[in-house]
Amino acid sequence: MDRTRGGTIDKKQPMHIDDLDLTEEQKKQVLRLIAWHLWHIYQESNPDGPDYHCKSYDPLDFWEDQVHSYVFDMEDGGRHHNYKNLQHVECMIIAETIEKLKQDFTYLLEDEGREG
Repeated sequence: MDRTRGGTIDKKQPMHIDDLDLTEEQKKQVLRLIAWHLWHIYQESNPDGPDYHCKSYDPLDFWEDQVHSYVFDMEDGGRHHNYKNLQHVECMIIAETIEKLKQDFTYLLEDEGREG
């Protein structure tokens, strides 16, 4: 996605991994970091949720033509995932984290309503 408008960044458009002026390997490193932080946010926001603490060393990794994750289901479940491009990986882990947080938030609100 081209976020530029007349040579300047269009801040109304979301920034994606492919907008970064980095090598492919550097972009993968950024995605590994993002995945680790998303996993950490999820764990901290839901200490009673699924226990992935022993998997923190490997929330996301790239091997040849697949991405591997113990933490993210990435549209197909399991550990090994095919992907179209790095932006696809980025969008999958962000969307999954948002969905998990929404589910937890909804559960907490429903639970709070039962207690009240």
